[in-house]
Amino acid sequence: MSDPRTVDREVLELTEDLRRGTIDPERMARLNRLLDRDVALRQLYVEYNDQLASLAPEVEENEVIATLGSRGQAASRRASSRWVSGAVAAAVLAVVCSVGVALRFGGVAMSPPVGKVAVVADGTVWASEPAAGGDAFGVGAGFAVESGFVSLDLGRDVRLDLVGPAQMRVDGPDRVWLSSGLVAGTVGPDGRGFMVRTEDADVVDLGTEFVVHKNYTVGTRVDVRSGRVEARLKDESGRTVKIVELLADQRGRFDHVSVTADGFVGGLEDLLARYTGVSRARGGVLRYADGAVPLAEPDRVTDLRTGMAPTAGRVFVIPERRGVELAEALTVPSPDGPVTLPAGTRIDSYLFHFDVGDGLQLSHVGRGAVTFGGAVAAVLTSADALAATDDDFGLPAATFDPVPHRGLESETDTVAVTADHRSVTFDLDAEVLRVLDQFRVLVIDGS
Repeated sequence: MSDPRTVDREVLELTEDLRRGTIDPERMARLNRLLDRDVALRQLYVEYNDQLASLAPEVEENEVIATLGSRGQAASRRASSRWVSGAVAAAVLAVVCSVGVALRFGGVAMSPPVGKVAVVADGTVWASEPAAGGDAFGVGAGFAVESGFVSLDLGRDVRLDLVGPAQMRVDGPDRVWLSSGLVAGTVGPDGRGFMVRTEDADVVDLGTEFVVHKNYTVGTRVDVRSGRVEARLKDESGRTVKIVELLADQRGRFDHVSVTADGFVGGLEDLLARYTGVSRARGGVLRYADGAVPLAEPDRVTDLRTGMAPTAGRVFVIPERRGVELAEALTVPSPDGPVTLPAGTRIDSYLFHFDVGDGLQLSHVGRGAVTFGGAVAAVLTSADALAATDDDFGLPAATFDPVPHRGLESETDTVAVTADHRSVTFDLDAEVLRVLDQFRVLVIDGS
């Protein structure tokens, strides 16, 4: 095991080379790796810049290195460290961002904001200050997630899912820097040209769905689900040396150290499955709004009886079975009357689960909306309809509540489908003896 004091000193010496402008690409990459993986080293880095900024010009930098050269001494100084402010703080932050450190700039709206946090999956573990759905962020905002996933809306038809463990920084309304981990992007026509940058490549979207995964061992992997991207391989100095166009279902691996670009085996699902099951958690949902949230790890929530999976004022959207092909026509009740689904129809199922637990919440705490990639075929809101379809569409391992009030109450709960059949809106109430509300949405797969 390496001596922490040796690593501390290496970071300080690399930082000083960066400050003097004498750092070479290899040592720059080394500093990036050290700072990305250790929050204590990032703290040491900032403190070093802090102390240099506050010292008299005649004080030698090696005195600061000697002072902060061990983890124990650095830790003892943190309690009394005087943080820089104003222009000096801004300068330090600029330097930190330039080496790819993902400090948390979180729910603070910078000027001007370039996007917002669309949703944070329930159960997400942050490696930085947590953010919440609806938080605005500006250029320079960074997000670090240990597990789970966070969806960001950057406007112009750009949505990114950051899947833990991962670190990412927003460098502008049309670009982000992925230090490590995985980001899945969906970019519409208005967002064409959006760029995900890593040490190895700049991935330019040309209207598509794609995944970018940065790993210091294998480099950067790009997987295109639909549309096309342009991946620009970089060498260690950051110069573009090769441009590769990837079409739907094509994949590439890019490495700035060996300056190679080649294919790799394994598709989108394989790539996502390595990280907290975000594809399973999201299913075919395009957007969540207000109180609707996905689960970071939906397969761990299997006991859906009253009080067993409280939602703390939100509504869990749980993907159940996908691609269920009906062997025969199926007629199911729905708020607008019975719906008959023809034989051969392929169905994706989603359970909406609202459980206030031990505490009674006020009205409208269960309000929200969800937009799907397919057309909504039916909404099942009664306890009888839910029980009748649990075997066909419910989670195989789930335990459901048999009580009559499992479904919605027509007097207090409302669910509606938009005219385009792509979104479901809901407004759920809790009552003293009716603390559990559930309904199931059947979506036509692949529509």
